Amino acid sequence: MVNHVLLIPGDGTGKETVPEGVKTLDAVAGRLGLEFKYDTAIMGGDAYDRAVAGLSEPERKEIPTWDDEPKRSLGLPQETIDKMYRARDNNGAILFGAVGRPDLPKRLAELGLLHMRHLFDAVNNRPFIIDPILASQSSLLRESPISIDGMAIRSPSESLYSGESGPIPDDTNPGWYTRKPFTRSKLEQFVKEVFLEAEETGKQLLCASKCNVLTSEELLSNVFAKYVQEFGNRVKLNTCFSSTGEVIIDAAGMHLAKTPQKFNNTIVIADAMFGDYLKWIADVVTSEVASKEVRQRLKEEGLSRIITRDLCGGLYFGEKGLSEDGAFNTMAYDRKTIRNLIEVARRYGNRIGVDSIDTVVIPKIPAFDFVRTESEKYLAERGYDGKCMTGQEVVRAILTDPFSLRTAASTNMIGDLITDLAAAGMGSLGLPPSSETNSDGFGNYQPISGSAPDIAGKPLDSQNPGRGTLCNPIGQIRSAAMMLEDRGTQDGARMIYNAVNQVLRVARTKDIWEPKYQLVSTQEMGSLIADRIRVV
Repeated sequence: MVNHVLLIPGDGTGKETVPEGVKTLDAVAGRLGLEFKYDTAIMGGDAYDRAVAGLSEPERKEIPTWDDEPKRSLGLPQETIDKMYRARDNNGAILFGAVGRPDLPKRLAELGLLHMRHLFDAVNNRPFIIDPILASQSSLLRESPISIDGMAIRSPSESLYSGESGPIPDDTNPGWYTRKPFTRSKLEQFVKEVFLEAEETGKQLLCASKCNVLTSEELLSNVFAKYVQEFGNRVKLNTCFSSTGEVIIDAAGMHLAKTPQKFNNTIVIADAMFGDYLKWIADVVTSEVASKEVRQRLKEEGLSRIITRDLCGGLYFGEKGLSEDGAFNTMAYDRKTIRNLIEVARRYGNRIGVDSIDTVVIPKIPAFDFVRTESEKYLAERGYDGKCMTGQEVVRAILTDPFSLRTAASTNMIGDLITDLAAAGMGSLGLPPSSETNSDGFGNYQPISGSAPDIAGKPLDSQNPGRGTLCNPIGQIRSAAMMLEDRGTQDGARMIYNAVNQVLRVARTKDIWEPKYQLVSTQEMGSLIADRIRVV
């Protein structure tokens, strides 16, 4: 049973939702006679502000050029790491909000997240839940395909598909690597050609990248920004997602599935593999919908699946480099990591009654071929029911027939993409919870919504700001329930889940509101759920 909870609100909406998670935990504690001991730590923007307070403006401008380790320490200080270890050693857990702020140096917040995951050898588990009462919010209930007018995707020739690849020799734990390179001169030539195309055709430009994590994608983002300045008013930017004409690839996929019209008359610049991901989504959205039977089943039964994602391997943790000549990232996987991922996926799948495993790979990339071979071998050795699916097959299943999915076991990068895509089917990023746990049972529990700086701090009612803010705390509250469930307090978890379902029948936050429901703030939603726990 968990008794020590480290609270890390972080940035943006995390500061608004974590207190609502605490409200529900306190309500459970009151019902069950428990006592949670709370501690608080800083991470992200608050940690950065404190760390750079004594630096001059010229010194601050040098931070983006720092090596990753000193840059990481600005957003994740040692004292916070010490508190994480203390929580682990005291049978505790972390209730986490989000990190990320527009004014932070690129990749700073994400470096802290990646380091935290690596410290505890964590695996990510994200429920893919569609509540029957919220089915009307799901993009899966769309009854006809949606046209996307004038969208084009352009990708550099260099990619994981063509990068250097080879085995990682190890008698007991073999692996395979594939490199994702960008040569600066080739990348600049490619991006300039796309800008010239946009100038000639009058189409908008959008850069979809993973610049918040990958050095190669950071280079793509920087080159895009360079030509934005150079071309000026000669080209138009797609500013649906940011004033700079850029969007993180995870968010791009989710928006393409949910609001594809935002991509009309747009040339999207993306790495070849990420570009393929967007093409898969666009192909489904413009030609297919869920069958009538699937839509009816979602309304009547809802959906409960798990997507399990490795957090300590692949592109995000492989060898990387950035120089005047270019940048690269390396995707590397070994046998031990793959087997651990499958075991965690099986454990979480069994909890919801789904004991089959779908391992997700992308063809034509050698490191993924290794993942496929090792997964199939291990599934056969253990006698587990399962198969390998391509990324394209999983995208189609998520968007048209999620009941055909079993428990998905995915590598770090692909899991990052498909879990956000699944959120489009759930109706709102504010609803899904997640956990990051290791084999010892220690975990970090957080919503998938991120810091959402576009809505953070905004009042639900500008005429009455005392009512509270407008973000949805349910993902945070469900994350608290996952924490209790993982650590043996199943009764408390059920209290939270049941209270959420009951409150949703009468009240909604703005992101999922419909006229027949009471419109409530972040804080009002948390109080309603906590009150329901106390009286049930």
